[in-house]
Amino acid sequence: MTFMPPDYVFAMTALTHALPSVPSAPTIAGLPATVFGNVVSGVVGSVITLFGVLLSNWHNRRLKRDELGHAAAQRDREREMALRRDVFLPAVEAGLVMQSSIGAVTNLEMSVATVVERFQASNATFAKVAVVGAQETVTACQQLSAGLGGAFTDLSLQRGTLQQYQNRLAELDRYIAIHEGLRDSWIKVQQDLVAKGEKNAEIWTAARGHFTQHVSEINKALTERGNVIQSRDLKQLEVHEMLAKQLELLSPLFPPALFAMRRELQLPLDEQSFLERHMDLRAQQLAVFKDALGKARAGLAQAAQGQTAAK
Repeated sequence: MTFMPPDYVFAMTALTHALPSVPSAPTIAGLPATVFGNVVSGVVGSVITLFGVLLSNWHNRRLKRDELGHAAAQRDREREMALRRDVFLPAVEAGLVMQSSIGAVTNLEMSVATVVERFQASNATFAKVAVVGAQETVTACQQLSAGLGGAFTDLSLQRGTLQQYQNRLAELDRYIAIHEGLRDSWIKVQQDLVAKGEKNAEIWTAARGHFTQHVSEINKALTERGNVIQSRDLKQLEVHEMLAKQLELLSPLFPPALFAMRRELQLPLDEQSFLERHMDLRAQQLAVFKDALGKARAGLAQAAQGQTAAK
C-alpha cells in the first residue's frame, strides 16, 4: 500500500520554495559584522574617553603647577620687596643722619663719642644696601657713603683744632679763678689791717704787692683769653665754610642713590621734577648758610678792627 502525502503538505512545500532565501550574515574575525562593529565602537569610544581623561588630567596638573609656581613666585617677590623695604627705608634715614652728623661733629657742645657712634651706626645701616640692591643702586649708595665719610673725616680733624682752643680757654678760666681767689684774699688782708689800725708800711706794701701781682696775672690771662676766643671764632668760621663746601659737593650725590632705591621699591616718582625741587631747596639752604657766614666774618673783622683801634 502506497502512502500519499496530503495535499496541504505539497502546498506548504511549494510555498516554502517560493519564498526568497535569506542570505547568511557576513563575519569578521569569526564574529558577525554587527557584533564586531559594536565591539570596535566600544573600544574606540573607551580609548577616546581615556585619552580625554588623560589629557584633562595633564592640563589640570599643568594649571595647578603653574598656579603653585605663580604663588611661589609671588611669595618670593613679596619677601624680596619686604626685605628691600626693611633695608632701603632705613638706609635713606641713615644717609640723612650721616649728613647731620657731619654738621654735629663741629659742635663742641656735643660729645665726639656720641657723634662718631651715630655716624658709624648709620654707615653700617647704609652698607646693608649692598646685600639686596642692584649694581646701580649699590654703586650710587657707595659713592654717597664715600662722600659722607670723607666729609666727616675732614671735619673731625678740624674739630681737633677747635677742641684745643676750647681746652686752652678752660685752662685760662681755671687760672683766672685761682688768681681771683688770691686777689680777694689779699684784699681781705688789707681790709683787716685797716680795721685793726695796723696799717704798717712794710705789711701794707707786701699785701699791696701781692694784690697787684694777682691783678696783673688776671689781666694777662683775660687778654690771652680774648685772643684765644678771637682765634677760635675765626677757626670756627673757617670750619663752617668748609662744611658749606662739603654740603655743596654732597648735594649731587643724594638724588642718584635715592632714585635707585625708589626704583627698586617700585615707588612712583617724577625724577626730573624731584631733582629740580631738591636742587632748588638745597641752593636756598646753602645761600642762607653762606649769607650767615658772610655776616659772621664781617662781624669778626669789625671786632678785630675795634680791638686794634683800642690798643
